[in-house]
Amino acid sequence: PLQGHSNEECLEVIDGERLRRKFRLRRYGLEDGKHFFEVKARLNRAVLKRRARATQDDVLALLRDPFASPLAEAIGDHAAELARLPHAPVLTVVYDRIALEDLLGTPLRATLDLSVRCGGPELFEREVKIDDLRVLPPGLAVLELKFQGRLPGWLGRTIVELELTARDYSKYGLAVKRFIEKAPLIAELAPS
Repeated sequence: PLQGHSNEECLEVIDGERLRRKFRLRRYGLEDGKHFFEVKARLNRAVLKRRARATQDDVLALLRDPFASPLAEAIGDHAAELARLPHAPVLTVVYDRIALEDLLGTPLRATLDLSVRCGGPELFEREVKIDDLRVLPPGLAVLELKFQGRLPGWLGRTIVELELTARDYSKYGLAVKRFIEKAPLIAELAPS
């Protein structure tokens, strides 16, 4: 997936705001044209997402005049936020995703995000290059386990057996640090 983000979202991450909103255009693959405009609002650990199919032109029109856009209905009261502060694309996050679903029909999904990279808005429209800015060192990936209600018992046992530990991690937050703040790939190796 490729995701474009605004300057205001980057500042919310940098400033450590507890209530944050992400306005993003998401695309799956360069060829298929599957674009979605998403609003992800977060207060502490609670997350609300809204999503609508949209072209890049639809999103640019929404940014110019949030209330005149057909997307305004899809994003509800977030249109007022777009109207209040100017927004423009400033950050793109790109990664390869392997998505898995439970064949037994439980609402369990797992995603593995590899080769996480970031750059400016132009990255949204082109293939990733070898010298594009890495968000994660080579060989590392982000695994997300997504489920509703309780963690399935077999999964809990597997997590214990493999000695996995849960960590809060934000591909977007680290991309802001790498691209906007020019943080090193591995902060521990930064010169003091």
